[in-house]
Amino acid sequence: MIGNPRAGEELAREVCAECHWVVEDQFVIPETGAPSFFQIADNPGYTPIAIRVFLRTPHRTMPDLILTQDETDDVIAYIVELRDKR
Repeated sequence: MIGNPRAGEELAREVCAECHWVVEDQFVIPETGAPSFFQIADNPGYTPIAIRVFLRTPHRTMPDLILTQDETDDVIAYIVELRDKR
């Protein structure tokens, strides 16, 4: 697997949790309408390649988040791990 799921989880907690539900024990679950990482993991259409493309494409509803290649790989690895655990 490419990426480090633990680093991806940490990054998700720090950066993504403002808008997404990213971990089971998240203290506050945002009501922004953004899909949870669990919904993303459960959707077979969100392949690692699709997630990579999504993270690299600007979206009007998402902040202009610039992730490094390693950070992108880590977030993808975390989402894939969520899928594998379900």
